Amino acid sequence: MTLTKERRGEIAYTVLKNLFDHKGVKLNRHLKREISNKAKEIGVPVNELWEFVKILIDDLYKETFG
Repeated sequence: MTLTKERRGEIAYTVLKNLFDHKGVKLNRHLKREISNKAKEIGVPVNELWEFVKILIDDLYKETFG
């Protein structure tokens, strides 16, 4: 079975969300720097990684409190 790029992305998102749900997300003043550094490290534009993180945190919030 070959996974499409879209399906791999869905699985990766679900895994990340699960990890963050179990380990937590530290929302502190260092987060912006950590996200920027990680974006550079993995070769993703900073604004795109920020958008991804915002969506992930929002989804976790909604699942927890919504």
